Amino acid sequence: MEVTYYEDPACIWCWAFEPVATRLAFEFRQTIKLRHVMGGLRDQPPVDVDFTVRQWQKASEISGMPFDTRTWQSHVNQTTFPACRAVKGAALVSPARAARLARRLSEAYFTERIPIDNLDTILQLAAEVGFNPDVLKENIASGRAEEFFTRDRLEASRHGFGFPTTIFSTIKTESAVLLQGTVDYAVILAALKSLNTPKAKRQRFQDVPEDWKDLFKIHPRLTSTEIQHVTGLSADRVAARASQLGLHWTGIFYQREKTDHDTARAGLEAPPKLPGEHEPYGDEPASIGRKLEETDTLSGDLDTEGIRETSAAD
Repeated sequence: MEVTYYEDPACIWCWAFEPVATRLAFEFRQTIKLRHVMGGLRDQPPVDVDFTVRQWQKASEISGMPFDTRTWQSHVNQTTFPACRAVKGAALVSPARAARLARRLSEAYFTERIPIDNLDTILQLAAEVGFNPDVLKENIASGRAEEFFTRDRLEASRHGFGFPTTIFSTIKTESAVLLQGTVDYAVILAALKSLNTPKAKRQRFQDVPEDWKDLFKIHPRLTSTEIQHVTGLSADRVAARASQLGLHWTGIFYQREKTDHDTARAGLEAPPKLPGEHEPYGDEPASIGRKLEETDTLSGDLDTEGIRETSAAD
């Protein structure tokens, strides 16, 4: 099963979608192959900053993910392209490291008030996730990263997708299901079922050390909301288990090891609570997106004007 994910590290609704994406990555970790496409949200500052701030607030209320809107008081992000370009430059060396860099860029942008439209800052963040900044800088300077980023933009713009968009496809059935926006996990399960994914492929979280270890292999730092969504545990129970397992709470994330960067944040806020429990496999909503038709092939010229961020309601 291949999952193609159209995204941008600075996309509001992509960050809001992380609890669902993390649960998918965990429960089907031995089944899916994830392909990241950096669509490039915008190469200019937002027209209406107040509207953007309201979108951040709305996304936080809907998803439970942390959004620090104070960043807009000090800096208006001028472009998302350098961050996307850096992810593609990292992918030339290691797709896994590239995915980790994309995640780190989003963390910095949405929760730490760190601008990600500056190359020097991006290189510092890349170093934090174990990437050689000189190698990444060379991949960007040589134009190789731009080449692959252009390909990603072309792919996304030809489909006319907003972000996030997820496509599930399988070679056996030669069919695919397209989901747009921050859909619920039940929609994901219904899409997988429509592609005849065996129930046995789904590996639900068990509150045992090995599953906690596998969970933090997906992302080395996880919000309480993400952990609640994967585990089904309450916020209080997550905090208790984290303490028992020796996980460190930064004030925003749980992680395995404490770093100097976290000192100022520790204890600033309690982890948010996320209502709801696991929905059973096979419970289908009224709509599961749509299957791709033959007309949904890549065609047309590169045009990023139609690219947008989409919530589940859009």
